[in-house]
Parts: sequence; structure tokens; C-alpha cells
Amino acid sequence: MNAQLMDQARAAYRAGDFSSAAQLFASAKTADEICGEADHLRGNSLMRLGLFQDAADAYSAALRDASYGKSGALLTNQGKALAAAGDLAGAANSFGLAVQDSSYATPYKAYMGLGNALLKSGNPTDAGVAFRSAAI
Repeated sequence: MNAQLMDQARAAYRAGDFSSAAQLFASAKTADEICGEADHLRGNSLMRLGLFQDAADAYSAALRDASYGKSGALLTNQGKALAAAGDLAGAANSFGLAVQDSSYATPYKAYMGLGNALLKSGNPTDAGVAFRSAAI
């Protein structure tokens, strides 16, 4: 991990320069290196740029870092990215996995995403169950 590039990437991210941030987060580590933070924030940057499939791939890379400890948030973000890319089945799967993460502090976000993906997929019954779970 290149700490200097990570610092530059974080600064670009905080400044709202998401294009530079995405490039710097990617450059801060080698392709086979695992770093949940770098891939998570790269995914967030790519989402801001409208590069939804690339963002979903970045979240997948972040999920490989078991020590990062943010799987619920990563799965929810991945679901949002996949839904925006038009992969509603993949989005529903990601949201469904997110709500199973007992350490996830805000599962209602995943339930809402799951409900929206199911509703858009033509499954209003299960969407209603997901929306109800979000409300509880």
C-alpha cells in the first residue's frame, strides 16, 4: 500500500474531486493487494461519476477484505450500484446479503434498496415485505 497516494486520494475525495480520487485510490495499491478502505472509497467516487458497474466491481474488491468490517454497508452500496447499472437481480442479491449482516448498523437502507429492486422487477409482494422490514 502506498500511504502517500492514499493520503492524496483521501484529500481529493474530501475536496469532491472524485475523478482524481478514484484514480488515486486505484493507484495506491497493486491489483492483487487487498485494502477495503481504498476499494470502498474508490467505489463511492465511481458512483459519484456515474460509473455504476465499475463502482459495483470496486465494492466487490472491498468485500474481499474481511478485516475491513463494513460488509453491510459495502453490500448495500454494491446493490445501489448494480440497480443503477440495471442489474436488478444482482442488486436484490446484494441487498439481501446486506440485511443478513448482524453487525450492520443501518439495515433499513438495505431493506429499502431490496424493496425498490423487487418492485422494479415486478415483485410487489416481496417488495412490500422488504419495505415493512425497513419500517420496523
